[in-house]
Amino acid sequence: MQFSFAKLRKEGDIAVITLSDPPANTLTYDMVHQLDAVYQELLCDPEVRGLMLIGAGEKFFSGGVNIGMLCSASHYYNINFVLYASEIFERIANGPLMVTAAINGNVTGGGLEVGLIAAHRFAVEGKYNIGFPEVRLGVIPGLGGTQRLKKIVGTQVALELITNGEFISAERALELGIVEDIFPTDSFKQKSLERTKAIVSASREPREVALHVRGWSSGNVDVDSLVGFSILDGGIGLIEIHDAFSRAPAMDALYALDQSILDARMEEGINVLLIAAKDPSQSINRLASSDPVEWAYARYIATRLENYPKICSCLWAGVMHALGAEFAFACDYRFAVQSAEETRVEVSVLNTPERLERFNIGPPRGDEPSAEISTRDGITRLSVHLPGSTPIDAARTWLGRFLPPQAASISVGYAKLAIVKGQEMSVHAGMQLEQRLQEHLFRSEDGREGMKAYLEKRSANFTGS
Repeated sequence: MQFSFAKLRKEGDIAVITLSDPPANTLTYDMVHQLDAVYQELLCDPEVRGLMLIGAGEKFFSGGVNIGMLCSASHYYNINFVLYASEIFERIANGPLMVTAAINGNVTGGGLEVGLIAAHRFAVEGKYNIGFPEVRLGVIPGLGGTQRLKKIVGTQVALELITNGEFISAERALELGIVEDIFPTDSFKQKSLERTKAIVSASREPREVALHVRGWSSGNVDVDSLVGFSILDGGIGLIEIHDAFSRAPAMDALYALDQSILDARMEEGINVLLIAAKDPSQSINRLASSDPVEWAYARYIATRLENYPKICSCLWAGVMHALGAEFAFACDYRFAVQSAEETRVEVSVLNTPERLERFNIGPPRGDEPSAEISTRDGITRLSVHLPGSTPIDAARTWLGRFLPPQAASISVGYAKLAIVKGQEMSVHAGMQLEQRLQEHLFRSEDGREGMKAYLEKRSANFTGS
């Protein structure tokens, strides 16, 4: 992968990522995707302890999300772009690297949201725009900006800045604490880098990265040889695990799986997602690792399945190892082949307890190296009796209950989000999420069709829109 939009260079133990898409360095899917890949490679480099973000050129840090992209793309594409960008911003903000932002010019909208993921921000002197103009476009900051700004300046100031949609100066940003220093133009990059190095030196211990993931690069992964993606009849998205998947290094397999999940989420015609292999014993259940970098990456990817507003499922046979279980328990339905001699799940102590709590199963206790979970717990077993039938065919048949025209796939997916994501919130916040999702469904074609069909005493003909 050529990182033309997220250019990387190293200055000792500091990585500098330059957002580069002249003239305004606006955010596109390609830029976010490359930022995601670059960041993952940095996590596999034990020499890197800090990260500084800066914009290419002299006038813009970033002018925000590319409006031309939003206007030319579908509503569905834009929603999933925002979801993806939010995920990577959250990952960087909460990651192990100390992050700073060298704001070298105009920083507006989504560009300011990039700046806010940094723990420290420095601004160049001069006259340029800082702020959130989204309300002028009929939208709001959607990449975490409302929440991150509120934590910095307080609720009332954040409310005023965002609802007015007006820009402020670097001096005003310094007064509010949005930036912590202003440096002269001629020495801005040097002073920002020096400050970043000082912060990292004072606050971070050396990172330990396992030998087998050091220097890992996404550019060396042949995704198509490990995982395939296709859309089957009825809008079932199939992520098919190839034989080479189980023999590949865990990081390569995880990256390939991640790319396929991203491809599936951007496809508007998908109503249900299935992760499987022709030989179910070669599926994601073979993923195993004890490396913390790989575990963190797996947990990050698994959130894509939980955030996906469609039903996700996986098919497996044999022993499900802990790393694969991270994905199995992020899926909404799991199919275990009944004819398998031994079908069980082993959950290592490294597994995230939050996903186990979804099934009211606590994490392993004491010094036990693993905990076995019966296939009765959250597992749907499949029996394949028809001549020529395969486990994938059986899973496809079972998943048909979620497909249009019989089912409104959007409402099914939103029900999933209200339950699964609501688990992470307070009851009050969960109810607000439910209300907002319902509000969206009332405006959807399927929502109107369902209520109209009820009044007309006929079966609804859902389209998935």
